[in-house]
Amino acid sequence: MNKILSLALAACLLLPPSASAALKARDEAGAADASNPVPAPGDIVLPMPCGEKMVLKAVGVREKGLLRDLETRFGCRNGDEGRGYYDSPHAAAVSGPFLLDDLPESWRQAIREATPDVGDMQFFFVGKYEVSARQWEAVMGGQCAAGETLPAPSPEDALPAVGLSWHEAQDFTRRYTEWLLANAPEALPGFRGDEKNTAFFRLPTEAEWEYAARGAQYVTPLSLSQEEFFEMPVGDTIKDYAVFRDGSGTSGESLQRIGSRKPNPAGFHDMAGNAAEMTQDSFRFSLGGRLHGSTGGLIRKGGSYLSSKEEIMPGRREETAPFLKDGPNRARDLGFRIALSGINTPGGPRPAELAAEWKKAGVELSAELNPSGDPLELAAQLEARAGSEAEKESLKGLQALIRENNIALERQKRFTVSNEIRSAVYLVTMLKDCLIKRDIIAKELENFEAKKKQVSAALPKMKAAEAKQYRQVLASLDKGIALSKTGIANQEAEFRSMLLFYKQSLENTRKVPQTLFDEEMQGIDREMSGEAPHLVKQKASLRVYRRHVEALRTGRLALLAADSLRQDIHSLIPRN
Repeated sequence: MNKILSLALAACLLLPPSASAALKARDEAGAADASNPVPAPGDIVLPMPCGEKMVLKAVGVREKGLLRDLETRFGCRNGDEGRGYYDSPHAAAVSGPFLLDDLPESWRQAIREATPDVGDMQFFFVGKYEVSARQWEAVMGGQCAAGETLPAPSPEDALPAVGLSWHEAQDFTRRYTEWLLANAPEALPGFRGDEKNTAFFRLPTEAEWEYAARGAQYVTPLSLSQEEFFEMPVGDTIKDYAVFRDGSGTSGESLQRIGSRKPNPAGFHDMAGNAAEMTQDSFRFSLGGRLHGSTGGLIRKGGSYLSSKEEIMPGRREETAPFLKDGPNRARDLGFRIALSGINTPGGPRPAELAAEWKKAGVELSAELNPSGDPLELAAQLEARAGSEAEKESLKGLQALIRENNIALERQKRFTVSNEIRSAVYLVTMLKDCLIKRDIIAKELENFEAKKKQVSAALPKMKAAEAKQYRQVLASLDKGIALSKTGIANQEAEFRSMLLFYKQSLENTRKVPQTLFDEEMQGIDREMSGEAPHLVKQKASLRVYRRHVEALRTGRLALLAADSLRQDIHSLIPRN
C-alpha cells in the first residue's frame, strides 16, 4: 500500500461513526465506487491500468469560430474585503481545441445525450470526479502486469487521492497518457485529418476549472459570470453538493468518497469541498480586473472538508507553495482531477481553417485599430507636414470631420450611460415589487396555516355532519397553502433572475469614467425631483443604486453579496 492509500486509510479511521458505517456498508459495492459511483448520461468512460476506469465529462464553449472564445469574469465578489487582491473578479476566457467532428462517434453520442443543442461548440474534457486513491494506485503503483487487476476494493479506495505534491499529480497525467497511447490508443481522440497529434491529459487551468465548477454550457452566460454558487433547485442547500465545515456541528468534517454529494449542473461531483483541487496555473494577484504580473505558487480551488462555506465558492482563489523547507508540499486535504485537451495548431484541415479565420478577423478589426492613437492628432501632424495649401485645406476638412464624428460618439456614449442608469433604477424598483409580492403571499401562507391549525384542533370535538363540512374547509386550506408555496417559489426565482441582470448592470459601470457617470447621475437625479409618488419611488431606487455603484468602485464587495443586495432593496418597502 503506497503513501496515498495510507493517508486515505488514516482519514477513514478519523471518520465519525455515522460516516464510517456508511462506508463500511459499501464494502461489497465494487470498483465502481472508486471510478463512477453515480453513472449518468454524457459519461465518457476510458480504460485505466489494472482494469480500472476513468470517467470524463465534456465541457463545451458556445462560440462559433476557432479563434473565438468565451470571455467572462471569474473570481469572487462576496469574499472578505481584505482578500480583494486574492479573489476580486478578473477577465478570463475559455475555449477548447476539439470540434465535434474531431471526436470518436461514441463520444459524440455521449455529448448529444447530455447536450442535445450541441451546435457549434468547442470542447475540452474534465474528470467527472476527483481522482480516487484506487485510480492513483492503478497508474502510479506499477504493480499490474497485462491482464492483472488490483485487490478487491475497500471503502478507502473510493476516497480522493490526497497528500501528494503538484509534481506527482503532473506525473500521474503523464503516465496515464503514455499508458493509453501504448495500450488503448483508440481511446484518445485526435484531430480530423491529422495522423500525428493526439489528446493528452494535464491538470485543468484555473479558468477551465472555474467554468466547469460554475456549470459550463449548462448555465446562462449571465449566471456564469455572476453567481457565486450555481442556482440550486428549490429545497436544496449547499450541503447537498459539498462536504465542508458549515459551523452547525452536524457536518462530517472528514474526507468523503468521490461522488458522495449531488453533481453540479454540468455533471461534476465534489467541485466544492471534500478535497481541494490543484490547477495547472500559478497564482497571481487579481487587481483592477486583471491578473497581476508576479507569478507565485500554485492555485488550489474549491476548498475542502476543512473549509468554511465562503472558502468553497468557485471564485475563491488560494495560493499554495509547491515546496516547503522540508521538501515537496503534500497537504492532507489537497487532491486533483484531470483534464483532457490537445494542441491548438494540429495538422489536417485545421491550419487552413485557422488562416481563413485570421484573415477575416484582421479585416473586421482593422477599422477599430489605430496605432497612432488620437486620429485628430494624426491629422494635425499631417497638416503640419503638408507641402501645399490645398493639402492643408484638405487635412483641415478631415480634422473637422473627425471632430464631428467624435462629438457624435460622445453623445452616443452619454446616451448609453444614461440608459444603463435608468435601466438599473427600473430593475431596483422591479426587485422591490417582487419582494412586496413575495411578502404578501408569505402573509397569506401564514394565515392559511394558522386557520388550518385552528380547524384541525377543533375537528375532534365536532359532530359527524359538521366535521364533514370542516374537512372540506381543510381541503380548501391545503390547496391555498400549496398555491402560496408555489407563488413564493416563483417570486424567489423571478427575484434571483432579475438580481443577476441588476448585478450585471452594476458591472457595466466599471469602465465608465467617473466624471461622465457623475454628470449623468446628476441629470437623472434632477429629472426625478418632485413630490409625485412615482418620482419619490424612483428617487429611492436611484439612491440604492448609487450606493451599490459606490460599493463596487471602492471595492466594498461584501455589500454586493446577494443577501446584502436583497436587504438593501427590501429596506425600500414602506413599513405598515
